[in-house]
Amino acid sequence: RDRFGTELGMRHDDNEQFGNENTFNGALGYQLDGDNQLVLSYSEGFRVPTFADLYWPFDGFYRGNPNLKPEKSRSYELQWRSQLSPSTRLETSLYRTDFQDLITTTSDWSTVDNINRARVNGFEATLKQELFGWHGDLGISIIDPRNRETGHNLPNRAKRTLNLNLDRQFGSIGVGASFTAVSSSYGNAANTSELPGYGVLDLRASWQTNSELAFDMKLANVLDKDYSRLLYQHNGQEDGYQETPASLMIGMTWSPQ
Repeated sequence: RDRFGTELGMRHDDNEQFGNENTFNGALGYQLDGDNQLVLSYSEGFRVPTFADLYWPFDGFYRGNPNLKPEKSRSYELQWRSQLSPSTRLETSLYRTDFQDLITTTSDWSTVDNINRARVNGFEATLKQELFGWHGDLGISIIDPRNRETGHNLPNRAKRTLNLNLDRQFGSIGVGASFTAVSSSYGNAANTSELPGYGVLDLRASWQTNSELAFDMKLANVLDKDYSRLLYQHNGQEDGYQETPASLMIGMTWSPQ
């Protein structure tokens, strides 16, 4: 059996304003044994500014920046994938992403600008488990996002994140829950404003009434947690954009045969 596997890719962007750009990606996999695999990968990114980034009209405080440059990145990642048992799977990764001309908001939130050099070092792990009919996955992410020119943390990027999902199917009815915990982060490029950490619990259910009709229900932010993921400034005062409070969403899917 061949223990090695490879993957190569290329993308070509032809942008009327910012010209042509080729980006490449590749991965090399090595099968240690039947249950364990190592994957080493490399990828490049190219992101042009949005229309709003460039030309948002002055609204009394914020305006776009027509002098923005495209953002470029290079990522390096080492993954370990392991089937610990028939019902347990573990995936971990170490990665580093280097940015050139990273697009981000300025320290006073008045516009967006490029950071010449930035990087994110990170570790991620996901544990998937099946037990007594329940399907669960636990994920953690630890990052060090850094402006390499100033040494400050990049804004709006929490260093630690935890996600827990639990689902089960009872015939035509499914139930599940998700919990997300996020550490504090800095709300601006100067690292003078801090966004508190938070935890959010969501519940969900689904019902497949027949082959054509299904209903879905989601209770978002069940504990009605008051939290913000982004800051803004108005009349010299800082405040946070409020995220969705406790809410109920119901959907219906009809797929006629």
